[in-house]
Amino acid sequence: VLRIFVICTYKSHCGARCVSCPLSAYIESVDEFDARCALDGRKGKPYNTDRVAKVVHLLRNPFDNVVSRLRFDQGIKSLSTKFDESTYANDASSDEERIEKFRNTCMDLESYFYINGRKILEHFLPDSLLQDVKDIPCFVEFFKFVKWHNLTFEITKKMKLDSMVLHYDSFEDTKSTSTTLSTFLELEDMGEAPIFEINRHYDGYFTQDEVNTIHNAVEQLSSTETWNEVKRYFLLSEPLETKPNTVEPIAVVPGAYKLVHNLKDNDETKFDLVWPIIKNTICPKMKPKTNLWPVIYSMIRKEIENEGHVFLKDEISKRYFFPNTANFEVYEGKNKNSEMSFLYLKMFKCANNNIRSWIDDLANFTDGKVYEKLMTSKDKAVVDNLKKHCAVTAIRDPISHFLSGYNEFEFRMENTLSTLNYVTMKEGSEERFKTFVMEYFYQTDTFLSKNITIDNGFTRKYNKTINAPVTPHLFPMSRFLPILDQLGIKLNYLPSLSKLNTTFPKFVSNSCDAKELMKVPMANMDTHESSLDPKGSYRAAKKVWAEGGLTSRILCQYRVFDYACFDDLPDGVPDFCQQVFSSNSFLDEVLTKRTKTKVDVSLS
Repeated sequence: VLRIFVICTYKSHCGARCVSCPLSAYIESVDEFDARCALDGRKGKPYNTDRVAKVVHLLRNPFDNVVSRLRFDQGIKSLSTKFDESTYANDASSDEERIEKFRNTCMDLESYFYINGRKILEHFLPDSLLQDVKDIPCFVEFFKFVKWHNLTFEITKKMKLDSMVLHYDSFEDTKSTSTTLSTFLELEDMGEAPIFEINRHYDGYFTQDEVNTIHNAVEQLSSTETWNEVKRYFLLSEPLETKPNTVEPIAVVPGAYKLVHNLKDNDETKFDLVWPIIKNTICPKMKPKTNLWPVIYSMIRKEIENEGHVFLKDEISKRYFFPNTANFEVYEGKNKNSEMSFLYLKMFKCANNNIRSWIDDLANFTDGKVYEKLMTSKDKAVVDNLKKHCAVTAIRDPISHFLSGYNEFEFRMENTLSTLNYVTMKEGSEERFKTFVMEYFYQTDTFLSKNITIDNGFTRKYNKTINAPVTPHLFPMSRFLPILDQLGIKLNYLPSLSKLNTTFPKFVSNSCDAKELMKVPMANMDTHESSLDPKGSYRAAKKVWAEGGLTSRILCQYRVFDYACFDDLPDGVPDFCQQVFSSNSFLDEVLTKRTKTKVDVSLS
């Protein structure tokens, strides 16, 4: 029979864990800790640890663990004169009230809880570290947290047991976690996993300086195994105070920045640690921080100038990143049963023609109407009228979007932009694409020129009129989000063009709560002649991207807003872009230079 030894944070009987345990209870060896872990808390009898086969080690965010421990531990009432249980039990209490009560309880200098905690810290901590943490509310609880997990990892290693570390937050996906746990325990995964609501996060109980100090102390006190598991939480903690600043605050904890800086750029865990912070810095809740576009541009410019190219302008046009307009196809239709309407945000190189064709079919089916509307922030009256319509669009992987845009640019423009060097190179060559990308950034006036007549094989064959370069095919897909935010329009997006003829009608139907739309089928995606890659441009661009060199690095930086804003891309962030975004050079620019502050994370 397989026996499992489940180790749970502060829930098993593994020695010094209580809020009132005296100093003597904390002076224990690994063997003592092992023996106490094996006690049956209900009967007081020991387990036969020889029968233990596996260990499940549950670990929680230390900030949440410490706050929750004091909030709900009844024993604290007798230890502190300032503990007020009613504040925590009363749902009407504000977060500010709870935080104040927590800090008052921790710093009740005359209480047994405080005096006993100070004795424990004075015994175990070196003087330099003690001086750093002596004014941190309830730091003794962080010490208990670290000591407990250090010993737990040590006895697991000593017993040579097969072990699994589970984080509290992993239960957000109970189905996946229960399956993983059942597999590890070699048990049959039976029935539905219970719903586990993870809504007890206690942000704001510590100031940013305190978080920084706690980070350094916990890192110093932790074993290698403990630190590898808890370091993630020092990246995601939020400070209590945000001081006024002309620059919007960056959601990065100073101690966390030291942590990720110490990781090598090719460390596989580094991207997972920093990406949530980068996303929250660049595009929180699909709202791009437009003040960061010059920072991104300066990185691209530096890359290109290092290759010897000279920029003609100090700043790139904002049109490359964020325009002040959004072009919609407005659909308004009726049938006998209901009214249906929605806004389609037109997106080049994202099956735009197919979607518009389907919308035309919808209008015919419902006896409705379709019209275009170019919206600006000045169109308040029009926007107020259209806000009842839901807004939709379709997107794709940002890098493939640019490569496809380049192929379309070459197909339509041919060698028309004769003042640029890239047109002198062989069509379909890799060198031509590399040069195109460079010139796209440092010859912006040419790419954004207007009122020019383009006469070439494409315009004559298709009887098209082109009065400007088709540069918008290359722009980021997230560029419309700021104007939509100003207009108060929430955008629903389909993150992939795969099987679009079935997925897009269903997506619009569900997003706009108009089931009748499903009755109108979408034709299979048309194949543009450019998609056949007649010049070999697409093939060359893909080869350059696959090389992962300078050009690829520039493209990752250019499309970082897309990756940060659109969370649901099926393939996520490409591996090469992960390396770019988690590099110290990128983090230095995006996360630290905007704060204009120097962080001292050294220990005296």
